[in-house]
Amino acid sequence: MVYSEHFVGFWLSFTLPTICYLICPIVLWYFKKSYTLAPPTGSVLPKAWKLVRLAFKGRGSWNPTTFKKNMRDPAFWEVVKPSAIRARGETVPEWMTFDDEWVDEVRRGLLACKVFLWYPLYWLAYNQMMNNLTSQASTMNLGSTPNDIVAKLNPLFIIIVIPIMDFGVYPAIRKMGFNCSYPRSASPLPKQSLIVHLSVSHQEDYGWVRTQLLCHGFSLRHPVLHLQDVALWKQDQRPHRRGPRL
Repeated sequence: MVYSEHFVGFWLSFTLPTICYLICPIVLWYFKKSYTLAPPTGSVLPKAWKLVRLAFKGRGSWNPTTFKKNMRDPAFWEVVKPSAIRARGETVPEWMTFDDEWVDEVRRGLLACKVFLWYPLYWLAYNQMMNNLTSQASTMNLGSTPNDIVAKLNPLFIIIVIPIMDFGVYPAIRKMGFNCSYPRSASPLPKQSLIVHLSVSHQEDYGWVRTQLLCHGFSLRHPVLHLQDVALWKQDQRPHRRGPRL
């Protein structure tokens, strides 16, 4: 779309995705018989909230040490499973229409919140970085490349690389005897932490490029006079690389 806006105009860059979205309902209707349709079941949040309240019952404490110990009790979720409630001879609540596996899914979901808790900070830094790169690119030597392409490189790279990894790299690694998937008992959090670390570690690129421009005599206060001679793809250089002087 950025090329459509750059070479033709905004009307074409908005028209093309609109056409694609209008085709989607037709595709869904045509292949309706090929889909597995399930009736809506409503929100699971009320049941999950009641389950969490039941698990917290009798575990609250004004003592931080005691409260932390109660929250880390291995039996925190085991005692609220339907099978455990029946084993104690107690009546299962009417709203508890799920099985033990559903309780485990709620537990895993709450544990995942520890990871998503930091996502707002990550996306604030990421969006700021992309906005800065796009603004800086507009003052550099673009050639025939639109400056908005900087923000679109990530999705383009994903579209190209995912088929290569799924149908080429991963099958080859499996044939070599390495298992690329996590077993059900393992946690994917280490893999997610590594991905976030790699992504965050490259958010310093804009600052590095800006520093290099300033150190080599390019003034950001007068970009028309100086930055227009710097290629757009200089922004893709990494701090650990030894590239040519700007």
